Order: sequence, then C-alpha cells, then structure tokens
Amino acid sequence: MLFWKGVSTFLLALLVLMDLQLLAGRSHPHRRQTRGHHEGRVRQNITLAIILPQTNTEYPWAWPRIGPALERAVQTVNADPTLLPNHHLTYAFKNSEDKDGICSESIAPLMAVDLKLAFDPWAFIGPGCSYTSSPVGLFTTHWDVPMVTAGAPAVAFYGGVYPSITN
Repeated sequence: MLFWKGVSTFLLALLVLMDLQLLAGRSHPHRRQTRGHHEGRVRQNITLAIILPQTNTEYPWAWPRIGPALERAVQTVNADPTLLPNHHLTYAFKNSEDKDGICSESIAPLMAVDLKLAFDPWAFIGPGCSYTSSPVGLFTTHWDVPMVTAGAPAVAFYGGVYPSITN
C-alpha cells in the first residue's frame, strides 16, 4: 500500500509540473500535432522521457515496478479531456542499467541526451540513483526541463545546484 501511495504522489507531482509548463505557455513549433476528434482543435503531444532500470527489481523505482503505474496514468490522462485539454500524453523509455543490471552513471546521461534529441520531452522521470541522477540533473537544468525522481536521496540534491529536480 505504501508503494502505491508513493507512486500516486509521484504522478501528482508530475501532473503539477506539466500543468505549470502549460500555464507558462511553453510550446515548441516542431512538436507533432494532431487533430482532436471532439473539438477540431489542434492537439499537442507531451512526451515524458523515462530513464529507469529496465529489469533489476532490487531498485524500488525499476521499470517493472513503476512502468505499469506510468502506463495507467498516461491512459487515464489521455482518456479524460479535462485533465490536459487539447494535449496528448506519451512517453519514451530508456534503460539506465549497465550489463550487470546496476544503475550506471555513464549510461543514464547518454540515454538522457538521446531522449532529448529524439523527443524533446517536457519532463524526465528518473533516473533514481544518486550517481545517475547527478549528471542527468545537470543536463535537465541546462535544458530547462523538469526532472522527477523517486530516488536520488543524496543531500547535494537539496542545495540549489539542481533546481530542475523534484524528488
């Protein structure tokens, strides 16, 4: 039960961050847009970049644990036109594990750059480990993109060097 409470809090924080970006009028002319089937208005895609361990469930924030909740949240948001009017929520996932299944401080930042170049996401979810979150947090700060993580418990994340991180 505690796990699902944490996931729901995490998703609520993510929705608040996305709503703040929408209110600030953040839009990109190169984002793919589709026609809404109800109102005929242009629908804007919102992409979330997810960087988590893909298979190692020793991490509480691994994809097998978090993925189903994120998929359900995306489906719920897209099914209710009052949550993000004229927007379509989607995500792109990349693995932060090395060949041994451990969070990798060299792989995670490479995955962040790949996701940024390929999808220009509105927010990053993960990575969760302190060593992987540090370089990704510096990138997201530079890109002015929020990063939401359930991990990254190091004290350094609270000092203002990583203003894009919410954990």
